[in-house]
Amino acid sequence: MFSWVFAALLGVLSGIVTGLIPGLHPNTVIFTSLPVYLSTEIQKMVYISYVTGLSISHTFHDFLPAIFISAPEAESALSVVASPELVEKGKGLEAFYSTVRGGLNSVLAVVILILPMLFFLKPAYSVISGFMEYILAFFLFYILLSSDDLFVSLVVAIFSGSLGLIAFNTPVNQQFVLIPVFSGLFAVPGVYSILNQDFEVPEQQHPDESVFSLSRHGFVGSVSGLLAGTVPGIGAAVSTSFVSPIMDESKEGFLSAMGGVNTSDIFFSLISLAVIDKARSGASVAIQAIGTSSSSSVLYLLLLTFSVAPLAAYLSVKVSKRYVDLIEGASIEHVAYPVLVLIPLICFLLAGWRGMLVLGAASCIGFVAQRTDSRKACMSVLIVPTLISFSGITIFI
Repeated sequence: MFSWVFAALLGVLSGIVTGLIPGLHPNTVIFTSLPVYLSTEIQKMVYISYVTGLSISHTFHDFLPAIFISAPEAESALSVVASPELVEKGKGLEAFYSTVRGGLNSVLAVVILILPMLFFLKPAYSVISGFMEYILAFFLFYILLSSDDLFVSLVVAIFSGSLGLIAFNTPVNQQFVLIPVFSGLFAVPGVYSILNQDFEVPEQQHPDESVFSLSRHGFVGSVSGLLAGTVPGIGAAVSTSFVSPIMDESKEGFLSAMGGVNTSDIFFSLISLAVIDKARSGASVAIQAIGTSSSSSVLYLLLLTFSVAPLAAYLSVKVSKRYVDLIEGASIEHVAYPVLVLIPLICFLLAGWRGMLVLGAASCIGFVAQRTDSRKACMSVLIVPTLISFSGITIFI
């Protein structure tokens, strides 16, 4: 049992590293460590304890580069829409604390929702799976119709969806293909834009660290996490944009909801694995791959996740202060240029030269989406391929 706890704590520390380095997704660590696990005599529960700790810790820390240098992961992609203005006003830490608060509140929401899901998820999923393509089409149309410029969003959605079809059906390493896809759509344009603005991170206010207080936005985010954790192709960004109209217009509220969906997605993907045997996250894919998806083992993982989430949140608050101290007042060039070098390097090492082509194509779409303020439409990169798959349409590429 001690080895399980130690592995989980090691995973939490690893999640800090993956969260702070743009382009380094926890799936990268999970799928590169999986062959190591398979070739050794490490106990199953030790390995999945590490994977669980890594996944939950990453959800709290990955908002730091997303908020301060506009270099998000897929799950925090839409945070770049709300955070730059807050950073310019010196409220970057307040914005980050909002995401942490939302993540912690989503844990409470999961406690409330877990029993109904255990009883009703399987029959409900068996009903909706028969017309899943219509559900996905609804989300796609919702994103387009909620945009300010329907035509531009439609163009971005077409190119993003085409990119997804090509990227997921060509000999790019499918374990890591999302890294060049989302780095190009969001991270590269975001970092390049603040570089062109000669932006410097101003002195940031240090608000009260009351991240353990209640926030209704975090509970709303957990509803998005339920969608992201059970419906294929609906990531955190898409599901958050769906429920955002029922929230107020504050950027802090939106970021809190993003934190809620990001963290609760991990919980709900584990519940989906236990109840309907469907993997909806990198962690659940790894757990399923090693044959440990029984109800008892997943219940242990849920209890472990409930235990490490407050620790990960506490550490993220402490890490955020050090992170801000490093970049505060420094020229953004000192941060942006290394990031712009690191992202292509990671893409090349993990996905090869084809991954670089995907990164280039995604970056072109991302630049257009950013200039036209239609970044939400980029999420069709996941929805369109999943929609076509459920529709039974064969695409020859």
